[in-house]
Amino acid sequence: MTTAEAFHAVDIPTILLLYSLMVISAQLRLGGFYAWSARGIIPLLGRPRLFLGASMLLSAGLSALLANNIACLAFSPVLIHGLVAARLNPVPFLIGLAIASNIGSAATIIGNPQNMLIGQSAHLDFNAFFLWCLPPSAIALIAGFLLILFFYRHHFMAGPESETAHPGRRASWPTFNRQQTAKGLVAITVLIALFFTPISPRGLGYWSGRAAPLQPAQRYPQNSGAGGLASHHPVLRTVHRGARGDHPGRYADPPDGFSAGRGHTS
Repeated sequence: MTTAEAFHAVDIPTILLLYSLMVISAQLRLGGFYAWSARGIIPLLGRPRLFLGASMLLSAGLSALLANNIACLAFSPVLIHGLVAARLNPVPFLIGLAIASNIGSAATIIGNPQNMLIGQSAHLDFNAFFLWCLPPSAIALIAGFLLILFFYRHHFMAGPESETAHPGRRASWPTFNRQQTAKGLVAITVLIALFFTPISPRGLGYWSGRAAPLQPAQRYPQNSGAGGLASHHPVLRTVHRGARGDHPGRYADPPDGFSAGRGHTS
């Protein structure tokens, strides 16, 4: 395979859509949306099994629409802090978080990169894909919940080592910002709505990439947000530079046939 053939084999629209979703997810994380959502179920800690189910359902729901890795990254510190304070064993709840995030991401076309690629290649309808994938995803989520209950039925409470924990120390997750969270929610709502219109969501992914980041960069540390996220990943760094037009090439302008096909020329 030549270099040109290898380049044409890359599904650029799928990569750009994935990148755009990661930018939106980073926006919501920095706006404190994930931490705010996780804190909303903290009052259920007094009933560990109900809390496990609620945390898995919340994680699965958000992972179906946003990047599941960022959901896990943002939820984990809030959950651990609450679980340690309640003297609960964090392990079954973190396993549930990871399982639910992966299961939830399988329910929609935009849930994970594999679904994006399959949906784009086969020209699948967003609504039909969701209706077909929702039942098995729901069954898998229930099965995962029941398996965790079974294997950890005697291990929900923390052991003696929890006495050395310091739940009262200051937490360090982002504070909730209504304005910045609203930007991310509006962006993801528009993205999903466009799947039900003739406008190509892959084209939206491209223009979302050009408009990133949504968050004012100077308000956050250097490694935060879209720029920091892209700077640590070679593929995202390439797409991020191309979306800004930093170097010549096919990334500087929308590829021919972008909204109609796989996003590359023949």
